[in-house]
Amino acid sequence: MNTGNIQRIHPVIDTPLGRMIRERRLAMCLSQSQLAERLDFDSSYVSRLESGQKSLHQRQIPILTEVMGLDPYDLALAIAGFNPATARAEIVRYAHSATLDTVITTLTALRDAPAHEAGEVAA
Repeated sequence: MNTGNIQRIHPVIDTPLGRMIRERRLAMCLSQSQLAERLDFDSSYVSRLESGQKSLHQRQIPILTEVMGLDPYDLALAIAGFNPATARAEIVRYAHSATLDTVITTLTALRDAPAHEAGEVAA
């Protein structure tokens, strides 16, 4: 059996973190290899971050925020699985009239809802 021509298929898992990195990379007009070079990461690692197959290590957060110009709070929300724009809007909406528990419950429900229910636009 010849297995030399078999290609591995890596599933794409759309995550807020992967989406944030991909969108910012494209806005910077960089390829994954170019971004990896700037970050001093392996290009396959950047690819896996964008596809949701890898998570970000804590020591890499300052590197990403500095090199990519990402807001550290938005990056933290994305790492936690939240869409940063949606989460910030909900925080502002509930900040004056709700307890922290209510805000967290609402954000968690939004994060866990299918994209069409949470008002997100599919990529």
